[in-house]
Amino acid sequence: MYLAHEDGSDTTLIDFLDGECVIQERRRLPRYRLGTDITVDDVNGCTLDLSGNGILFETARPFTAGDRVAVVVPLAHAGPATYVTCHAQVMRVERRGEVFAVAVMYELVAVDVLPPSAG
Repeated sequence: MYLAHEDGSDTTLIDFLDGECVIQERRRLPRYRLGTDITVDDVNGCTLDLSGNGILFETARPFTAGDRVAVVVPLAHAGPATYVTCHAQVMRVERRGEVFAVAVMYELVAVDVLPPSAG
């Protein structure tokens, strides 16, 4: 049996083994906890975790599942004005008190370095 999420995905497998409930994640790539400031369609957010194909972040804006967004992640340790830009699709949105947890899946990733005069 699969646990259906609000967006219709079925990333969690629920099974019974020897009478015990066993929950197994079906994600293809591991998630890594990372709290860093990002910008999503010119709105500020903060990442909760990321994987090779997506980001979970919190923001004050209630995005909608299916939205296509531009995500900008600064890479301050790589030098001034260095950032990763990716286009993503919103997969699910959950209200968490005053903010929203938004899960997006990448469509395209590019690393951009601005010239010193633009930073």
